[in-house]
Amino acid sequence: MFSEHRRRRTGRVAAAAVVLAAALAVAPGLAEAAFVATATTNVSGQRTSATTTTIASPTNNVVTPVCLPVGSSGKYSLTLTVVSHGTVQGATGYTLSVYNSTGKVATVDLSQSVVYTSPNGGGNGWKYSVDAIQKFSATNTWSSNSPQVAVC
Repeated sequence: MFSEHRRRRTGRVAAAAVVLAAALAVAPGLAEAAFVATATTNVSGQRTSATTTTIASPTNNVVTPVCLPVGSSGKYSLTLTVVSHGTVQGATGYTLSVYNSTGKVATVDLSQSVVYTSPNGGGNGWKYSVDAIQKFSATNTWSSNSPQVAVC
């Protein structure tokens, strides 16, 4: 009788170990899922939902840079004019992002303006990128990760 009780107990312990292992294997996925947000909106009459999304970068962008030295400071004033940009399926808009040696300095909504002019004093290490955006709501906008183009 004692050995039969031990076998049942050993079987229960093994079963509990299997259940615990399965729970631990699933737990990271459950924790991950708790932090995933879903945005739902109505775009062109279609209900659209995205938990994560990837937006392609527009190609064949034509941007005209004008770099003028600011005295002998080693800095340049910059004017960028977006002549044209590629289109991306699903994009709801396009932006021009402008960077200098300190980081991102401006984002221009290309539906509002196609020209960026640096403020007085200029800068150095100027770069830009043209990005596609997909807006699901006022607080949920996704942007492509276009490569930066160095200009001056």
